[in-house]
This record gives sequence, structure tokens and C-alpha cells, in this order.
Amino acid sequence: MHVVFIAQDLWEAQLLLDQLIELWIPARIDNAMTMSGYGELPYLASRPRVVVERASDVARADVLTHEHG
Repeated sequence: MHVVFIAQDLWEAQLLLDQLIELWIPARIDNAMTMSGYGELPYLASRPRVVVERASDVARADVLTHEHG
């Protein structure tokens, strides 16, 4: 599990996840349900994170996240 992007909201995370899946990069969104704790939880704990499953895909995912963000 390798975090490649910390999104501002769930929509942003889903957009990036969809792009990764189109490139056959297995990924998922962590912390999808913690947005309800925004303001009560630490900043990074309450943000959705896009996570890549395989270490071999991290470099390809980083290129996409730099283009995305």
C-alpha cells in the first residue's frame, strides 16, 4: 500500500482513482468515510487518500498525480 495522493474531498479522490483504473493501476481510496470528522480529526486523518496497491505502479501513479494536481 503506497499513498500517492491526499485529496481535498472525496470527489477529487474518486476522479484520480478512475484515471488510475483506466491505466490498469490497482488502487483504492482510504479514509473515504472520515470526511464527517473534518474539524474534529487531525488534517491528514480526515482527508481521503488514494492508495496504489503495487510498488511497481507508484512511479506511473506519481506522473498522473503531478498532472492532476
